[in-house]
Amino acid sequence: MRSQKSEIRNQKSEIRSQESEIRNQKSEIRNQKSEVRNQKSEVRNQKSGVRSLLLTVHLYFHR
Repeated sequence: MRSQKSEIRNQKSEIRSQESEIRNQKSEIRNQKSEVRNQKSEVRNQKSGVRSLLLTVHLYFHR
């Protein structure tokens, strides 16, 4: 009986450890998604800047 209780405690502890690891992995995934969103936003801003520059150059040389 005592060994069964000990085994159950060990299993519960292992489950808690696995749950904690899963939470950490989910958090890491959220951070990676956020980083990707930030990178996409930066690319959009760069594209917008390039378009603006091209338009300025076009207007300058075609007046």
